[in-house]
Amino acid sequence: MLTKNTVLSWLRNHPVATIATLSADNKPKMSVVYTFVDTDYQCYFVTKETTIKYQNLRKNSAISLSWCDQKNLTKCEVNGVAHLVQSGEEVVAAITHLQKIMINQKAEYWTPPVGQIEGTQYIIFRVVPSQVTYADYSAATKLDSKPQRLEFSP
Repeated sequence: MLTKNTVLSWLRNHPVATIATLSADNKPKMSVVYTFVDTDYQCYFVTKETTIKYQNLRKNSAISLSWCDQKNLTKCEVNGVAHLVQSGEEVVAAITHLQKIMINQKAEYWTPPVGQIEGTQYIIFRVVPSQVTYADYSAATKLDSKPQRLEFSP
């Protein structure tokens, strides 16, 4: 049986998400980011001021995130509002979690994608979710093609 704790654990084990933002002319723009999800299902990611996602979120804070595990046929989507993180303690906590996640992905001297983007000003966003949708398609069959689903508002 799926629970909110199952979803939280799954999200923490799948740190790479695709985010969707809206441009000034309302065209969707997507980007891949590393995420950290806290116990309230708030999602944190880091970017730089020079990125399109930063510019888009400054004009329209609506955001969607999507994670996928192709091997296990599971996915999770979060819709919400992105906020700049400005509190020193919250910035330090988010950076600490995100650095650990990124370092564990590759060799010690690997530079994560955000570090390869031009610009020097790093920005942390916190996504406050309005809806979380998790689906597990691994047990679906031709006779019963419906996935196990859990949808909730944190």
